[in-house]
This record gives sequence, structure tokens and C-alpha cells, in this order.
Amino acid sequence: MTLLTPTLFVSDCYEGSTQALLPLEGHVLSFIQPSVISPIIEVVCRYKWTLLLYRGLRCLELDFNRTFDEYSKGFGNPLGNYFIGLDNIYNLVKLHDRITGLSPILYFLDSPLCTSFYGIENIANKTDNYRLSIGGYVNRAAYCGDSLTNGSYSINGRPFSTFDRDFTNYNCPLRFGGGWWYLDDPVCSRSNLHGKRSGAD
Repeated sequence: MTLLTPTLFVSDCYEGSTQALLPLEGHVLSFIQPSVISPIIEVVCRYKWTLLLYRGLRCLELDFNRTFDEYSKGFGNPLGNYFIGLDNIYNLVKLHDRITGLSPILYFLDSPLCTSFYGIENIANKTDNYRLSIGGYVNRAAYCGDSLTNGSYSINGRPFSTFDRDFTNYNCPLRFGGGWWYLDDPVCSRSNLHGKRSGAD
């Protein structure tokens, strides 16, 4: 992984790539500042994408069963497993008029690469518990499936829950070992990128 330490901080990886301040290929460790009032944060850029979350099988496992405040600020290390933080995601989504998206890239031990794209219309601030609004879904392979916005299992409009701030009646954060936009349903969610890991990267 390449390490860049710029003197001029870009707002995100997209801006860094389009202004030729960051390379267009590979993974680059860099610093971004989504707005003049937001903190400077260290992130991994993958092409024009800012990695919000990374969980690698080759890295030491990171405990994602964290408090609401920890999820707000972010945790981990961009050189290994990390989560950028809900406040930083909020700042990035509010930053530009261009489409902001969530694109999970999952590597399974016994299956092909799975990549999907979800358009993020809005994410609320901490006061409103980071309620998420997803506007669209595109999959690049039929076997990937839609586990975030599909029918009655859609997480649209759901608040973010953690074990110390649970907006479900089913102890979902404790059951699944991490914070997420859980449903108020015994199923909790069809997908949870912060949950206990079971063979996916």
C-alpha cells in the first residue's frame, strides 16, 4: 500500500483522484478533510472511492461490538481493519451534490467476488441516530442479491443501533456482535457488515 502525506488535504478520495493528487490505481493511504470544520482523517483510497470500512482476513480481527460513541468517531487502523466513523460518513455524504454511494465488495473463500452499489440519498446526524436513506441498488452479478433494501427487510429509515443504544426490541446488536441499521424485527437484518465474521473478507 502506498502512503501519501499531502500538505493540501483533499475533501475525499474522489477529489484527490480527479485533481491528480492521488493515483488512479491500487490502494493508497491518505488524509482527507471533508469540510473546513471537520477533522482531518486518515483513510484508504481505492481508485476514486473512500473506504469506509475494511475487514481483511489477513489482518488481526478487530472487535466491532462497540459503543454508539465509538461508532460515531470511528475505530481501528487504516493499515489494517478499521471503520471510518458515522460522523465522517455524515460529513462525506453532505459534502457534494454528486452521487454518494455505498459499494460493498465481498470476497468469499469459496465463491466469486461480489460487488454491489447502493446510492445513499441521506444519512442523518448523531442527534437523529444516523438514520439511513438508500435511493437505489445495482448489482454486478445476480448471485450477490440485495440484502439492504429488499422488501420488508429494507433498512431504509432505520436508526443505527449498538449494544448501549439499541433501537430494536430484539437485542440485535448483542446477538450479532456489532452496530448496524437493524430492523425492529426478530430477523434484525439480512446483512450486517459489522457483525461477527464467518469466512467473508
